[in-house]
Amino acid sequence: MIALLMTSLLLSILCFLCLWRSWSTRSATSESPRLKTSPLRKDNCWLEYRTINGRATELLWVFPAHVKGPTTLIVMVPGFPGVSQIYAGFMDDVTSHTGSAAVCISWMGHHVSPQGHGIETENANLQEHVAHQADAMQWLLDTARWDRVVLCAQSLGAWLAVSALSRLDQQQSAGMRTTLIQEVQLFCPVMEHMADVERARQLGWALRLVWRLRAAYILGAVVRCFGVKRVGEGIYYIQSLRGKTDHSDVAHAGWLWESLARHMPLEVFPKAIDAAVEGLSLIGAFTEDMKETLEARQVDIHYAKDDGWTPVHMQRKWRTDFPSAAVWTHNIRHALVTNPARAKEVAKVAAQRMIETSSRGLCVRMNN
Repeated sequence: MIALLMTSLLLSILCFLCLWRSWSTRSATSESPRLKTSPLRKDNCWLEYRTINGRATELLWVFPAHVKGPTTLIVMVPGFPGVSQIYAGFMDDVTSHTGSAAVCISWMGHHVSPQGHGIETENANLQEHVAHQADAMQWLLDTARWDRVVLCAQSLGAWLAVSALSRLDQQQSAGMRTTLIQEVQLFCPVMEHMADVERARQLGWALRLVWRLRAAYILGAVVRCFGVKRVGEGIYYIQSLRGKTDHSDVAHAGWLWESLARHMPLEVFPKAIDAAVEGLSLIGAFTEDMKETLEARQVDIHYAKDDGWTPVHMQRKWRTDFPSAAVWTHNIRHALVTNPARAKEVAKVAAQRMIETSSRGLCVRMNN
């Protein structure tokens, strides 16, 4: 109860400061400042916006310095909060080993929507996110430039990715080319029985409180008042004190936290919290279709050591349900990308598995 009161007091103070700062800024200028998306600072990364099935879609493309061949594409589905740009460093690490291109698909509406690219997106539910990811994957497959596609996903993004792939598998009769997706790599996957996960129960009340109070909107006000760079540096400092980031790659860390700060005024976090709260009650047991989708492919599961989102009993269940899957346990946190040094180690293992699979010429067993 004390913690709840302190949190409410802190949010109230922040809200007051932001409103005061915002009022004083408006009185000094003819129009209120608007946050604009900064260009990517990595030479081998860029953003592409496309209208896919009537929805604005943000694709973060990453190409290695030395491309070994354009035949393989790595597709990444991000976890909470559904922002593709924070995965730029991790994807860059993977592609530097594989020599192949990679693309990360932002969650629907969790990005800037340039004028002319799709309709304005309201808060999407999980099934709408699944449909959007499936449409984006299908568009990537239809480009017909790739001989092989590796699907990767992290945290809640794993559920979205497998659900989307299962959706495409069920539409094979319509000519879908999901046989190109031969391999699936899941990082710290949040996939089933979320209501039974202790970590989810611990944070569930906090997520619901933030959701009910709409407190996440305050984050956007903070960024508008103090600027992306200052807020990004503040998040980096706080995360460093908590041991959730390191100092081995300052440029990567700066990019990561500034990317998050840049998305706060876009109401990304309220949308992400909506999806997370829905997932607490919606994500239950594996469906047979999802299970068949994974059983038909080479699957690698990367767990974080002592990860409360994927407890030991659930890991054991997965080993039983998917005995052919390769399982890895890394000394990382659940939020994979927040620690660049350890993320590089995971990227190296994942890339090596992709290379091995490619060299074996893996043939996928699909149930026609």
